[in-house]
Amino acid sequence: NRGLALVELERHEAAVESFDRALELNPKAYKAHLNRGMSLTKLKQFEGAIASFNQVLELQPDYAPAYYNRAVCYVSQGEIDLGLESLQRAVELDPRYQVEAKADPTFARLQRDDWFKQLVGDSDA
Repeated sequence: NRGLALVELERHEAAVESFDRALELNPKAYKAHLNRGMSLTKLKQFEGAIASFNQVLELQPDYAPAYYNRAVCYVSQGEIDLGLESLQRAVELDPRYQVEAKADPTFARLQRDDWFKQLVGDSDA
């Protein structure tokens, strides 16, 4: 909870430290891994964030938020195909990510990509 409070205060470095401490106590706390990854994403530490999202997926293989956030990291790094693979899985698990991805500025550069348009339900695809 301390980590979540720090996220609300946009103190992401301190939040990561709190999530790390929580994970020392309970390495299987998949939401702590998820929130750690989201804070690392805010800090533009994409490799660490991806590692956190991968930990979530080891513990909860069908957890759509981990796939979506991993897609954000991959696309932010320019790894478009890996990002779209993760986004596709997120959309398969939870179709609301179609709408979210369409509005997410991270994916703005993909608005003309056929695979992306297919994933978000763009009728021009």
